[in-house]
Amino acid sequence: MSTSQRIRDLGYKPGQPWLHPGTQNAITDVPGVEVGVVTLRSGQYDPSSSEKFQKVVKTGVTVIQPRQKDGVWPHPVFASVVPFNGAGELTGSAWVNESGYLYTPIAITGTRFISPVLAGALNYFDNVAPNEDEEGRVKNPYSGMIAVVGETLDLLTTPTLNPVKPSHFQESIEDITRAREVHGEGNARPALEYEGSRGGGTGMQCLGFKGGNGTSSRLVPKAGGGSYTVGIFVQANFGISQDLTIRGVPVGRILASEGSKPSSATGDGSIIIVLATDAPLVPHQLTRLLRRIPVGLARVGFAGHHFSGDIGIGFSTQQTVFPPPTNTASAGTSSSPIPGATSTQVELLDLDHINKFFYAVEDAVEEAVLNVLCAGETEVGWDGMTLYGFPNERVKKILQDAGVVD
Repeated sequence: MSTSQRIRDLGYKPGQPWLHPGTQNAITDVPGVEVGVVTLRSGQYDPSSSEKFQKVVKTGVTVIQPRQKDGVWPHPVFASVVPFNGAGELTGSAWVNESGYLYTPIAITGTRFISPVLAGALNYFDNVAPNEDEEGRVKNPYSGMIAVVGETLDLLTTPTLNPVKPSHFQESIEDITRAREVHGEGNARPALEYEGSRGGGTGMQCLGFKGGNGTSSRLVPKAGGGSYTVGIFVQANFGISQDLTIRGVPVGRILASEGSKPSSATGDGSIIIVLATDAPLVPHQLTRLLRRIPVGLARVGFAGHHFSGDIGIGFSTQQTVFPPPTNTASAGTSSSPIPGATSTQVELLDLDHINKFFYAVEDAVEEAVLNVLCAGETEVGWDGMTLYGFPNERVKKILQDAGVVD
């Protein structure tokens, strides 16, 4: 087991052979999209202790920023939210679907920590987020008051503790800034810096093994050259080991028959999926892409359990608001003191080509979840619950024996 491994290191390349991943095979391949994490760890389970609630912290916060340098606050992105099973929470989703816009970064954490992260996002909006972007767009004073925070159920942190603080939202943004300084402005942050047991994904299980963060991307060719990028990020905390499937091979059942010991967690966990693209998609088109997410999840054994909160949010980074003065309302006339209505021109993807994006979403979702598993290492929680790391080498041999990989 190694946090440096991904599913392609095992020889399996998910999806269509004509769709290739981006440079980092990550959501950060989408130009301008950035990811920051704060990981909190303290304490260790002691099996000899009689203490009922041993103090163990294994959790954190992940923030996905749709536009570089906090640019989303004054310049929202087109967005949509689709729940697949509603036993979960994504704050602000009603406003995203009502308006068709995402005005804030997306934060993801453990279920019990939505409130402090939401408070941190609102504090950041009021006191830190830029009032204006580099092109002169001005932040709406109400736009960030309904911040977007998602959750999946943290299994490892003592439930009587509240380690996540409002300040951790800002620290996640600061982690983005540090990564930008290290890798250079405009360069995609490597997935291995935020994949696996990091940030909000620290305390999660997936398909009977250690879960957490995973990401992948696909390049969709453009007419005339170049490509659009579709990026997927997941915080995976769902499923049971017997359902684990890789390219049709019942890997979970094979491992069980060999005595592999899965975690004791049930499949009622949840998954938050973030879809990002630089393709010119408007909200209803993003909805259509989000509805293809379960296809990719089903390939790995997703069943959509009753108490699983499975929610997807997608956004397009195309320009939605022109910089001033082109977005300035016309003055009223002598007969009407009310300012005249204005409009904004946007691009729209030709629907004859949307199937390519459906494939891209399905393939990247499948790969993102498998990357979660490959990055996992064994973790023990506050009550002794053990989430076992994925047996990468054994799984590789199973896939070789099945003729799936060389």
